[in-house]
Amino acid sequence: MALAGALALSTACDGCGDEQLVVTTAFCLSPPEDVDFGERLLRTADSRSLVVVNCGNTRPNAIDVQIAPVDGDLGGAAAFKLLRAEIPVPFVPGTQASLPIEFRPTAAREYSADVVITVPGTSAAAAASVRVHGVGVEPDLCDLQLPTEVGFPATLVGQSGSAGIELRNAGVAPCAVDAVQVVQGHADFGVAPADAGPRTVEPGESVTITGSFHPSATVPRAGLVEVVVGGSSATSAPLTGMGLADGGCLLSVAPDSLVLPRASIAFSTSTASALVTNLGGTACTALTAVSDLDDFRVALGTDALEPGASTTFDAELVPLDLGARAGVATIAAAEGSMVTVELRGHADPTPSCAFLFTPSPLSFAPLGVGLAREATVQFTNFAARTCPVSGARIAGGAGSAFALLGVTGNADLAPGDSGSARVRFAPGAPAREIDRLIIDTDGGETGTDLVGFGALAELALTPSTVFFETVTQGCVSRSVEVMVSNLGPVAARLDRVGFGLVSDPIFDLLGSIAPGTMIDPGQQSPLVIRMRGAPVVGRQSGTLEVDATGARERVTADLFGGTASLDEASVTDVFSQRERPAVDILFIVDNSGSMAQEQAQLQANFQSFIGFTAQLDIDFHIGVATTDMDAAGHSGILRGPYIRNTGADATIDIPGTFAQQVAVGTSGSATEEGLAAAVAAITSAGGHANNDGFLRDDALLSVVIVSDENDFSPGDVASYVEQLVLAKDGDPSAVLLSAIAGDVPGGCSANGNSATAADRYLDATILLDGLFLSVCTPDWGQTLQQVGTETFNALTRFVLSRTPDQAQGITVMVNGEVVPQDDTSGWVFDDASNAIQFRGDGIPDAGDVIEISYIAECVLP
Repeated sequence: MALAGALALSTACDGCGDEQLVVTTAFCLSPPEDVDFGERLLRTADSRSLVVVNCGNTRPNAIDVQIAPVDGDLGGAAAFKLLRAEIPVPFVPGTQASLPIEFRPTAAREYSADVVITVPGTSAAAAASVRVHGVGVEPDLCDLQLPTEVGFPATLVGQSGSAGIELRNAGVAPCAVDAVQVVQGHADFGVAPADAGPRTVEPGESVTITGSFHPSATVPRAGLVEVVVGGSSATSAPLTGMGLADGGCLLSVAPDSLVLPRASIAFSTSTASALVTNLGGTACTALTAVSDLDDFRVALGTDALEPGASTTFDAELVPLDLGARAGVATIAAAEGSMVTVELRGHADPTPSCAFLFTPSPLSFAPLGVGLAREATVQFTNFAARTCPVSGARIAGGAGSAFALLGVTGNADLAPGDSGSARVRFAPGAPAREIDRLIIDTDGGETGTDLVGFGALAELALTPSTVFFETVTQGCVSRSVEVMVSNLGPVAARLDRVGFGLVSDPIFDLLGSIAPGTMIDPGQQSPLVIRMRGAPVVGRQSGTLEVDATGARERVTADLFGGTASLDEASVTDVFSQRERPAVDILFIVDNSGSMAQEQAQLQANFQSFIGFTAQLDIDFHIGVATTDMDAAGHSGILRGPYIRNTGADATIDIPGTFAQQVAVGTSGSATEEGLAAAVAAITSAGGHANNDGFLRDDALLSVVIVSDENDFSPGDVASYVEQLVLAKDGDPSAVLLSAIAGDVPGGCSANGNSATAADRYLDATILLDGLFLSVCTPDWGQTLQQVGTETFNALTRFVLSRTPDQAQGITVMVNGEVVPQDDTSGWVFDDASNAIQFRGDGIPDAGDVIEISYIAECVLP
């Protein structure tokens, strides 16, 4: 539905008014009257996405999204959940947002609800909605499955063969089998008497029934075995067997007469096949097939057959003379066995005017929607006379995805002469396109099929959020590289790289990609940007935008920075050393279905992570939570009392306790929300008994996320980073976030692990100065050692508020005394983290006051 002046539902923007939204189901080209999830097993989940596009000319600053019951049926709406219920605001015209919806039924019934989108304050509470449907179904209670076919080994006539018939209960309740019997086919088949009677097959159990085959002749046999369950229902499987002669090689062919379809001289051929079988007790070797008429070409699939084995006999009619054609093919073995096949067909004259097209069909590789590709098809006159070309066209006309660009060659083609046609393919939708190229001649029309596939490229910007350092007025920031990656199946043509309309006019594009450049699948290309100091002191923001033809959507990266005055260029940062180095380490471990191996690696390599604590006399807390924000007992709640190494409640067996807690299982939600879980563990779940006291005011907070999926927490990454920093009184140097996840941008698959690209975790590690390491690593010991080193080094590292001009010097004082720059007993500057790192005897004592003075860096434009 659509109300004037509010929101509208359609896949096009025709008629959209001010402040209107467009909601489309993904991959659907018609207006989404509803979204049907279909049938779903109870307590399993499926998801769909709605795309919300602002096609008006205003920017709403507040948008509400909720799931509402239909006709007051709260139960009918309970199975639906908005995985991301927020649309970023202000919602700029022309931009879009995705709303993923999950359907998870808990009862066998029909479910329906409305996804309602409103703009608060609009007249008459104007709203737009789309109906979602789904059906919950119970799994089969008793599900007895048989093989698709039971084949008995080739057996000599008069002897017996056997084969196992497996019955497997794939259901959730026992299956009461009343009888197993052969109900159709030849009496040569049977079931062992001991296996034919009643039995019970438990859920997950497999039972093997012995079937028998006693061939009475050297011919193929077929039958049907039936299993009666519960007195009425039955399931069955076909039986096949072959009787062999008690002797040497014995060939058989079926059928022994083939009628091939009509064919035209020098224009077309036709084919037919038969099956040749060795019914003897020994192998047939040196097999040959010969036709007595040259019009028929014959061949065998192999030159030898073991007892009971079969191969194909293929015949092709290549007519040399007109009219009925008849011949005989002889198939023979070196052992003397021989069979014949009667061959018949009919030869027609070459059509009066006929063209052979090369290639045929003319196929185009998948191509991005909105792009175009050209190809040439050749047509050759196979008739016995000159054929005029009176016209050429695309059968689908102007509405086709194919267009005829031109035809070359003589207007009259002599026998054997060729012309060519140039065809363009320009897909308008991500779908398969089929049409036909027609060449008109005085004998009618002839042509070839045209086939193409429209697809969409998947572009991504990494990182998707860029935080520039504070820049002094008259200066510029350091350059930042943002990678454009194509993760989709087809290339896209870059149309525009620029900044959003609402961006502050202080961002520069130093290195770009020329419009018209093709970005192939798997390709990465860099963009280089910087920020200039603004005329007005304060915070600045913007958006980097990339538009490309053939891509699914515009991709963006959020830009943030700040400007300081010249008077603020001289900086002194003051810190106080903790009484004892302390760190609160929060592990967020993915507990979805594919994480068993990664959890085992964490257990086995914990000592590599924790080994530095004794050396540095660190007071630590360690807690473990999961990425599951749906199930009770999760949502940031620690998996047990947190581990501690000091005090009366110090954990006795630290490695053993960690191994127990990190084994979080693999039955958690498939919607992994690592960032949301990290925030919940230190905020909303902080009052839980397991979490109480975990977070300390004077300790560094180190978050370590381990997952083989991207983060699906609702909202943007920056909001979670902000909440983590606020939990430490707004001090970003007191928070560290590292992730062991899928490589960006392509994911990874190695060493028994596989993972999708985790760009949201990568963005979080960049914003909080942590490490991003591959979950597909061959050496988890080294990986956890890196994370441990980074965590514990942070306790003697002091992050500066501005980037210093190292040429003008940095002065470090502890309790008023200057500390020398020395990489063994003083301090060093870490450019990567913009921090002073103390070393050896230079590490300040508990309670010491650290003052770091410097001139902020000024990069000239």
